[in-house]
Amino acid sequence: MRMRRCAIPVMRSAPFDAPRRSRRSPYLPSLSASGLLLLVACTNVANLLIVRAVTRDAEMAVRTALGAARVCLARQLATEALLPFLGGGLLGAALAVFGTRAFVRAAGDTMPRLAEVGVDRGALAFALGVTFLTGLLFGVVPALRAARVNLAGTLRTLGRGHRGSVARRRSRSLLVGAEVALAVVLMAGAGLVVRSFRELMAVDPGFRRDGVVTFRLELPRSTYDNPVALRRFVAALDGEVARLPGVVNHGLVIRPPLSTYNFNVGFSVEGRPVVPGERRHAVQVRIATPGYFETMGIRLVAGRAFTARDDERSPQVVVINRTMAHRHFADEEPLGKRVWLGWEEDGVRRGGEIVGIIDDVRQFKLERAAEPEMYVAYAQTPVRQMTVIARTTAAADAVFSAARAAVARIDRNLPLFELSTLDRRFDEAASRPRLYMSLLTTSPWSHWCSPGSDSMAC
Repeated sequence: MRMRRCAIPVMRSAPFDAPRRSRRSPYLPSLSASGLLLLVACTNVANLLIVRAVTRDAEMAVRTALGAARVCLARQLATEALLPFLGGGLLGAALAVFGTRAFVRAAGDTMPRLAEVGVDRGALAFALGVTFLTGLLFGVVPALRAARVNLAGTLRTLGRGHRGSVARRRSRSLLVGAEVALAVVLMAGAGLVVRSFRELMAVDPGFRRDGVVTFRLELPRSTYDNPVALRRFVAALDGEVARLPGVVNHGLVIRPPLSTYNFNVGFSVEGRPVVPGERRHAVQVRIATPGYFETMGIRLVAGRAFTARDDERSPQVVVINRTMAHRHFADEEPLGKRVWLGWEEDGVRRGGEIVGIIDDVRQFKLERAAEPEMYVAYAQTPVRQMTVIARTTAAADAVFSAARAAVARIDRNLPLFELSTLDRRFDEAASRPRLYMSLLTTSPWSHWCSPGSDSMAC
């Protein structure tokens, strides 16, 4: 009898703009932090220019008294003010080019299409425009104000230790306050990011990742076109995996934790009336063999796990996680209840009696809370894609080499995919939050002051 394909897609595709949002979202806070850092630097420079203008009031007054035009003085001061901004812009552009290359090499494949990131002409033009505008706003404007010196008042106070007008002192105090406030916001944000990352690394994923290797297989429909052939292959594979170097426990699952596999299916509980028009609850479905929970170190909360007796001749059974038990069976005992999925194979509706409850597992991301999950026995619901999970004391490379030979003994045409370890999967899952933290915590938050400044920022 030929298996009918499931009417519900096993891998649910993301919306069209989801990849764009996933690429954009980690960079928006970094862009905001960069903007705040730019404001801190600009307020610092503006404050220094005001301090410098105070010390040059006498010079400007004398030069004006000797016949220097205010336009010439303004042009000179504007040029002097723009030079640090232009120099900083050129240095920043050079650092951006080389820093982006180093960042892409260090980040690897933690984000999609990261290898395409680079500094192009558009980015350089944007940097030049921002440099020019910030130079005008925070450099030229204070310089032009300095050129409009009060000639008579300045000459009268010449040599009396003049420290500037009240308006300038207030402007300096205002700039210092803004600078300190922006710096506090940056440091508080970075501290929260570091704290969040530390808490994320302390999250219990629900499984033991040490010493576990994984590899995936996909059986072709042309060869394995019925449940009997699938079960026969899995039985042979189970025996071969047990003989791999150092294997202590092993099992099969349709996809391991920390993957993008998404099989979200509606379900109903036997004995509960279905309200017409009410949206049916959904659950993440996983297909596993006996030994999977023990191999992964997933704790059994109540009941039992799958056994060899849970085959095609016995009644269908399922195992649910703690979240599903709390969310959908809060006021009753889940064990013994029957749940049925909106999924049929050869006219048989999938689901069955709940025989066990396991602890929650982070299936998608470390930062994503566990969702309601239901495991069905592979022997009762055979599929063509599977991932072998083996806990071993041998080196991963030796196990992978032996696994290729073992699978070839069963079917020489079957390749192995995604050969990895749970440790590596965990590190990959943590790589994006780690990169996100690095982007927000490696900014050069330095302040600088002139030697003669009495600014509070010094």
